[in-house]
Amino acid sequence: MMRLRVGVIAVSVTAAACLSEPPRPSGQLDAPGPPPTGPGWASITAGSLHSCGVRVDGTLWCWGRNDSGQLGTSSDDSEDDVPVQIGSGTWSAVSAGGIHTCAIDTDQQLWCWGDDGLGELGIGSNTAPTFQPAQVDGTWLAVSSGQYHTCGIKTDASIWCWGDNSVGELGDGSDAGSNVPTAIVETTAPTEWHAVAAGDDFTCAIGADQSMWCWGTDVYGSLGDSAGTIVFAPVPSGSAADRWDQLAAGGETACGVLLDGSMKCWGEGTSGQLGNDTTASSNIPVVVGHGETWKSLAVGFDFACGVGSNDGLYCWGANAMGQLGATTPEMFESSPVMVQSGSDAWLAVAGGGAHTCAIDSTSALWCAGLDGGQLGSAGGGSRTTPVQVGGTVIQIAVGGDITGGYGESACSLDDQKAVSCWGFNGFGAVGDGTTVDRDMPTSIMVGSGGIESIAVSDHVCAIDVTQSLYCWGYNEEGGVGDSTMTDRASPVNITGLWSSVATSRHTCAIPLAGDTECWGYNPAGETGQPAGPNDVSPTDTSHSYTSIGVGDAHSCGIAGGQVLCWGDSTFGELGTNGLSGGPNPVSVAGLSADTLVVGGADTCSAMGTTFSCCGKNDHGQLGNQTATLGATPAPSQLPGTWNQISIGENHACGVMVGGTLACWGANNFGQLGLGSFVEYHEPQPVGSGSWTSVAVGVDDTCAISSEGQLYCWGRNLEGEVGDGSAWRSTFLPVQ
Repeated sequence: MMRLRVGVIAVSVTAAACLSEPPRPSGQLDAPGPPPTGPGWASITAGSLHSCGVRVDGTLWCWGRNDSGQLGTSSDDSEDDVPVQIGSGTWSAVSAGGIHTCAIDTDQQLWCWGDDGLGELGIGSNTAPTFQPAQVDGTWLAVSSGQYHTCGIKTDASIWCWGDNSVGELGDGSDAGSNVPTAIVETTAPTEWHAVAAGDDFTCAIGADQSMWCWGTDVYGSLGDSAGTIVFAPVPSGSAADRWDQLAAGGETACGVLLDGSMKCWGEGTSGQLGNDTTASSNIPVVVGHGETWKSLAVGFDFACGVGSNDGLYCWGANAMGQLGATTPEMFESSPVMVQSGSDAWLAVAGGGAHTCAIDSTSALWCAGLDGGQLGSAGGGSRTTPVQVGGTVIQIAVGGDITGGYGESACSLDDQKAVSCWGFNGFGAVGDGTTVDRDMPTSIMVGSGGIESIAVSDHVCAIDVTQSLYCWGYNEEGGVGDSTMTDRASPVNITGLWSSVATSRHTCAIPLAGDTECWGYNPAGETGQPAGPNDVSPTDTSHSYTSIGVGDAHSCGIAGGQVLCWGDSTFGELGTNGLSGGPNPVSVAGLSADTLVVGGADTCSAMGTTFSCCGKNDHGQLGNQTATLGATPAPSQLPGTWNQISIGENHACGVMVGGTLACWGANNFGQLGLGSFVEYHEPQPVGSGSWTSVAVGVDDTCAISSEGQLYCWGRNLEGEVGDGSAWRSTFLPVQ
C-alpha cells in the first residue's frame, strides 16, 4: 500500500444568524485562561499546520509552521508559535491552505505566498516557495485555499481557480494545471457566485441564486451529486430545492448552512465528520445533528465545527489530537458536541489539519488541537531545547518514516529493563495494540524477563534477556520480518536467538550462531540479496559480522576490524568513490573500526574515540564544517573525541569524551537543541551538565543525562518529544 502524506486544508465561511437553539449539554465551562493581548480578531483561518487571522484593526497575522513560507513573514524560520504581523497594510480576508496562504487587502487586491510547486499561488510560476506576499492579477471579493489549488471570486462575481488540476479541481473542463487564475466552465452553471470553498482536491461553490455546485474528485462523494466520478466542470450538488447561504470544505468533506439555518454535510464520513450519528460517507448532503440551526461553520481534514444560534460552539468528527476542544474522551464524535473551554459565546470558527481556532463574543481568539505552533500560544510547537521526559532510563532509541510523510516514534528502557514507547503510532510502532499517537511514554508488554536492546524506525525491534527477538509497527515493506506485509500494533516474535538488531526501512540482525540476516525493503540490495522484491522474513546474507548498522537503503557491518557496506551508494555511503552499490559487501576505504554508526545515507566508524564519516552531507550532517550536495565517499574526520555518536536522516549528535553533548546538521524542527532553527555544519554544545548517550531520528533527538534522566527535543507533531504537550484538548488563548 502506498503511504499517504499528512496535512490537508479546511476553509471556513461565516455568515448571518439563523433560528432555533441547539441543546446545550450539561457541565461547567473550564475556567478561561488569560485574555489575549492586542486588538481583537475579526476573522480566522486554519491550514494544515498554520493559522492566520485578521484583527479588528485590519492587520493580518500568521503563526505555526513555515517550512514553505506559508506564514508570509519574509523569513525562512521554520516556525513561529505566536502571531507575526504580515505586511503593513490592512486586509479584509485571508485563507490558509495546506502549505500556502492567500489574502485580500482592503483595496480588493489578492496576494498569495508559500508553496508554489503546482502553481497554487497564481503568480505565473511553478517555482520555489515564496516567503512574502506576491500579488495575483485582478480585483477580488473572496478567496479559498485548498491543499494544492486555490479559487477566488472576482469583483464581477465570477469564479477563477489555479494550481493543481489533476482531478478537475479547477473546474475549467480540463485536467491541466494552471499557475495563473483560469475561469471555471459556466455552460450550465451560474455566471455569478456567492461563495466558494476549496477542499483537498475538489471545490464547491454557491451561486447567486443560492444553488450549490461542485467539481473535482468524488471518491468519497465530495461533490454531493451521487455520481461518484471525477468531474472537470461544475455540476449541481444535492437537491435542486435546497437554497444555501454558507459553505466550507476540508479534506474530502464539505458542509453548508441553508437559508433556513439547518446544516448539511457530504463526502467522507469515516471519522463521523458528517455529524449524522454515523461513520458512513455520503454522496448526497445529509442533515447534521438533530434539528439545530447554525450561524457559522468550518470543516477540517476529518472533523467539522459550527456556531449554533445560541452562540455555543459545537464540533464533531475526529478527536485524536483534541481538535474538537470538548471534554469528550472519545477518539471521534459522530454528532455535534459542545466545546466547554475558552468561552460560552462564539462568533466564528475555523478548522485545519488537526486543530481548531474560534473567535468568541469579545473578539478574543482561542485554539485547540495539534500544536505545531499553530495554536498561537507561546511555548507550543517544536521543542528547540531539551525537555525532561518520564523517569530514569538506561537506553533510548528514536526513528521514524524517512520519506517525511509521517512522524517519528521513540522507545526507552528503564532500570528494570521495561519498555515504554511514544510518538507516531499510525502503523502500530508504539506497540500498545492501537494506532493512536501517544504524546507521553506508554508501557509496552514485550518479551520475557526484560529487554536488553531496542531499535526504532518506522517499525521497532527489541531483544529480550533470553535473546528472543520481537518486532512491531509498519510492515508493508516486510521490515517486521514475520513473513507477512501486515502492520503489527503489538510485538510479534521473530524465530531464532539473536544478539543485536538494527532497523530502518529494512532490518538486519546478528544471530547467536550463523551469518547475519536481513529483511524488508530491498530496492538497492541492502538486505544482502539482489535488488528487487522485499524480503518478508530473515534472509541469510552469507556473511558474519560482530556489529551491524542500517541506513535508509544501505547496511554495514564490522568483520575483522574492517567496515564492510552494501546497498545504495548514491551519496557515497559505501565509501566507493561513485562505484555502484548492490548486495555484495565492499570494504569502505579508510574505515577500520571497533565502533560502527549508520544512519540516513551516512556511515561513521571509530577506532577508539575518533570518528570518521562518509555519505550524504547536504545539511552538514558529517560535521566537517561543510555542507555539500551530491556524494561524499571519502571519509572525513569528525572534530573532537567522542564516547558515542548517533546519525539520523539530516542531523547528528554525540557525547564527547568528558560528557559534553553536541549536535550538528539540519535544524528545521529545532532538533539540534540549541534554542533556534539555525543549521550548523560542525558540532555545537547542547545544554549543560554531563550526558551518557544520545539517539537521533529524522527530526528528533533524545539523550540521557549522567543522572539517568531522559530529555527529548525537536519535532512534536505526533507526540515524539513525549512531554505531553503535542496537542491540547481545551481551547487556549492566542497571544
